[in-house]
Amino acid sequence: MVTGAHAGQEFNLPEGRELVVGRQSTADIVIEDDNVSRRHVGITVLRDQVNLLDLGSRNGTFVNRQRVTQATLQTGDLVAIGNCVLRVVRIAQAFVPPGSKPMPAMEPPPAPKPAAQTSLLPAPALPGAFRGSLTEIGLVDVLQLVASTRKSGLLVLRSGRETGRVFLQEGRVYYACMEEWVEVEPRKVLYRLLRWTSGTFELEKSDVRVFANPITEATDALLLEGVRQLDELNNLGSEVPPLDAAVTMATPLPGRLAELEDRDLDFLQLVLDYGTVRRILDHFPGTDFEGYTFLLGMVGRKYLKITPPAAQQPASLTKQRG
Repeated sequence: MVTGAHAGQEFNLPEGRELVVGRQSTADIVIEDDNVSRRHVGITVLRDQVNLLDLGSRNGTFVNRQRVTQATLQTGDLVAIGNCVLRVVRIAQAFVPPGSKPMPAMEPPPAPKPAAQTSLLPAPALPGAFRGSLTEIGLVDVLQLVASTRKSGLLVLRSGRETGRVFLQEGRVYYACMEEWVEVEPRKVLYRLLRWTSGTFELEKSDVRVFANPITEATDALLLEGVRQLDELNNLGSEVPPLDAAVTMATPLPGRLAELEDRDLDFLQLVLDYGTVRRILDHFPGTDFEGYTFLLGMVGRKYLKITPPAAQQPASLTKQRG
């Protein structure tokens, strides 16, 4: 399970009988979540096929972000009920070496290996919280699940020392920000957050807030654009410098500044004003991909040079000793 009160546990799905998942205490798998019905969904494994049947739940059952009444599950499928998201995982049969000694007759036989199981991620602080790991489920999938279930609140993302916030109203993203990026346009912040591949997410309760420059596009359109930008950045590969790399004017310059176009001069002004990749991209009027492309182009033309973070500190220490 990616989110939910029982994150961290594993539930075996035995062959040949239905397991009822729900909120009531007599369910086979009890989910402590007010958004889960008492008898929410049934799961049956027959001849290595995992079948799911919604049992008339109030809030519905979603498989890979699509609402379903019944479905045949495949390895890797995401099943969302209430605030819980489960992932189906196949496990291999145990290997029994030839010639192994049988177990004593009086000892009960070993339990049969399950055909499938669901795996849950680290537990949230509160039962029913929508929380999980960005390593297991990417932010694009998280936001699509939120949109399909029309959740509201504040989605808090944490990766290393950085914290991002995405504001949601009935599943729609209407603002995104980071403490370090207070001046950055919210769409640009959201697209940067989509690049995070590690860390955690948690949906917290929050009243709807009013911002001067909210995001007005539909969430589906935002995510499509975000995925497109991700693909473009991935195509740049190792050429993309880290956000905290320093950018400076090259010396000597390869030509006269008067010969440059206005947009080239505007970009050089950003370099002089802000000095790091992140701050330059923060104030660049286009997307991060367009900013990176412009930056790499100016580096290729020998007007700019990039100093990686690891190379900045030794130079500073040398200067102090001299």
